[in-house]
Amino acid sequence: MSDDRRKFTLYLHPEEVKSDAQAISVIDTVSRRSRGELFRQTFVAGLALQQLDDRLPALIATMLTRTLTVDQVIGLIAQTRPSGSEATKCDI
Repeated sequence: MSDDRRKFTLYLHPEEVKSDAQAISVIDTVSRRSRGELFRQTFVAGLALQQLDDRLPALIATMLTRTLTVDQVIGLIAQTRPSGSEATKCDI
């Protein structure tokens, strides 16, 4: 069995970036045992958004606040649709 695992390191800058400070607040609410899975899921979710539109991960990252809503994220994603594309509606 080959080991194709990859390790990535990143830094958050809470003094400089408000969304980084909020990210740390969220991370601190998760038990240390569960953080690795949170980081993996978050990383993969960001890549899924990047596949939809290169701008989405950065745009959504800047939106991270205590008051972020599902409607705000849906609205942002709707704005990135190519012009002329038909709106997709779904119940979440």
